[in-house]
Amino acid sequence: PCPAKGNWGIVDNGYGIYDHYDLGNYNQKGTIETRFGSRTELEQMIAVMHQSPKIEVYSDVVLNHIYSDESNEEANPAVKAYVFGEAHNEQNMPYPANEVRWVIPDATAGDYYIQIKGYGLPWTSS
Repeated sequence: PCPAKGNWGIVDNGYGIYDHYDLGNYNQKGTIETRFGSRTELEQMIAVMHQSPKIEVYSDVVLNHIYSDESNEEANPAVKAYVFGEAHNEQNMPYPANEVRWVIPDATAGDYYIQIKGYGLPWTSS
């Protein structure tokens, strides 16, 4: 599993990622360390493993998978209104509502149009 901070702190199994950049060095979710220890311990383990020519170190990370128990975390009111209202008439959400969040990195301020396609969402193929 990913070594980053999980949503359930030190008891998270590693797949409910809260913060990809917290490898056990920030006080979040009730702990500084992750389930796998501190960032210093992680770096020491990787350094020791790299001393062996037969061991390669990989991290199992899916960068767009983030879990949060913070309800209504989506900051964009247009996206929130569509996903929570128009798309599903405030019912039958296709996924937990607390997992809705879209970020456009390095985007300048302005107006954006987001077309949501997928199971249960209205869209046309034209």
